[in-house]
Amino acid sequence: MKKISKAAENKLIKAIEKTAVLVNDGMDPSKAIAKAASEDGIPPGNINLMVHAYNTGRTTRQRQSGEDALTKSADFPLADASKVLDLLYPENVKTAAAIEQSTIVSTQYAIPPTGLLERREKRAIRQRKLDWTIGEVTEAPEPYPTDPKERMKRAYANAEKLRRESDELRRRMSSAFDKMASTFMDLTNYFRQPGGSPIPVVSETAFLLHGDKGRQIVDEVVKVTPGLAKMSMHKVAAVVDQTTDNECYALISQLLDEIDFYKEAKRNYEQQAKEAAESSEALLRPFVERPRSVLEGYLQDSEKEAGMLFPSLVGASALKSLFGGAAPSAAKPKPGAVQKQLSELTDPEHEQRLRNIQTSAMLQDMMINDPVISGYDPTEATDAFNEIVQTAPRAANKRAIMQSLMRKRLEQGTLDAFEVQQLLDMEEKQQKIDRPPTTVGMGDVSVLA
Repeated sequence: MKKISKAAENKLIKAIEKTAVLVNDGMDPSKAIAKAASEDGIPPGNINLMVHAYNTGRTTRQRQSGEDALTKSADFPLADASKVLDLLYPENVKTAAAIEQSTIVSTQYAIPPTGLLERREKRAIRQRKLDWTIGEVTEAPEPYPTDPKERMKRAYANAEKLRRESDELRRRMSSAFDKMASTFMDLTNYFRQPGGSPIPVVSETAFLLHGDKGRQIVDEVVKVTPGLAKMSMHKVAAVVDQTTDNECYALISQLLDEIDFYKEAKRNYEQQAKEAAESSEALLRPFVERPRSVLEGYLQDSEKEAGMLFPSLVGASALKSLFGGAAPSAAKPKPGAVQKQLSELTDPEHEQRLRNIQTSAMLQDMMINDPVISGYDPTEATDAFNEIVQTAPRAANKRAIMQSLMRKRLEQGTLDAFEVQQLLDMEEKQQKIDRPPTTVGMGDVSVLA
C-alpha cells in the first residue's frame, strides 16, 4: 500500500484539529469535516482518512474520559463519509442564472416609495379611531348589519341540533323501557308455567329480599293478569326449596334494576328536553311571533307507555314513585312561522340592500388594506370608484375587477380608450348573463328570447 507524503499527513492533521474545534463549537461532525476539508484543500481520496481518524479519536476519548460504564457507552454523533462527499461535491449544482431566478423578492417592493410617510400617518390615525376625512375624533362606526336570513338559518340549525340530542336521550329511555317490559313479561310467563313457586310464597320472599318494591312487583303481575291468582290457588301448598328455584327472584331483581335505570334515563331526558325547549325558544324568538318548540310532543310519551304496561302504577301514589312524576307539557306553537319569515327575506329589495352593504364594505376594505389604493386620498379613491361604476355598474360588487381597475385609474390618473372599451365589453357580457329569459306568448307557441 502506497504511503502518503509527510506534507499530506501534516495537512490532514491540521484539518482534523480544525474539525475538532468546529465540533466543540456545536457543529455537526460531517459538516465540520466538509468545512475543514474545503478550506485546507483536502482531496476527495483523503476524506475517508479524515472521517476514520475523527471517529476513532472521538470513540477513544469517550472511552477514556468516561467515569463509569454508562458514560463510556453513551451515544454521540459520528461523521459519515458519504454525507461529507455530498456536501463537498453535490450532484446538482445551480448556475448563477438559476440562483438569481430562484431568489424571492420581498413584497415590500410592490408598493411605490412615494407617499410612504403619508400612508404611515393615515394608518396611525386609523389606529387612534379618528375620522381621517375631516380630522376629528368620532365614535366607533356601527358594524354593518348582517343578513337576517343567514342568522335565522343558523338559529334554526342550532334548534334542530338540540332536538336531535333530545331524540337520542329519548331513544335511550325507550330502550330502557323495552327491556323493562320484556323482563316483566318473562316474569308473567314464569307464573303461567307448571311447577313454579306459588305467588303468595314469591310475594313474601320478594318482600324479605327487596322490601315493599319487591311485593309491589308481584302484586302488579297479579293485577295485570288476574287469572294467575286463581292458578296459584290450585297449586300444592308445599314448601318450596328456595335454593334451587331462583328464576323468579332473579327476574324480580333484574326488573327492579331496570326500573331504576329507566327512571335515570327518563330524568336525564326530561331535564335535557326542558333545557333544549327553553334554548330553542330563545334562539327562534327574534324571528317568529310565537316560537315553535322543536321538542313538542315528547314529554308525555314516557308516562303513556308506563300507563299501558303498568296501569295501576300510574294511578296508585305508592307505586307511582317507581317511575317518577309527570313531565310538564309543551305549548302548541303557530305552524309554519319560521318558513314564512325565511320566504320574506328573498324579495328583490332585500337582495339589493345586501348588495349595497357588500359593495360599501368592499370599497372600505380596499381603501384601508390594499397596498396601492390605501396610499391615495379617500375622496380620490371614491371618485375613481364612482367613475368606474358609472361605466360598468355590474362590476361594482366584484372585488377582483374593481381592485385592478381602481389601481390603474389612480396610478394613471385616467383609463385609456382601450381599457374603457374592454370595460364596456365586459359589462355587455355580464348583462347577457344576468338577463332572465323572457317568454313571448303566441297562442300555444312560446319563444324564449
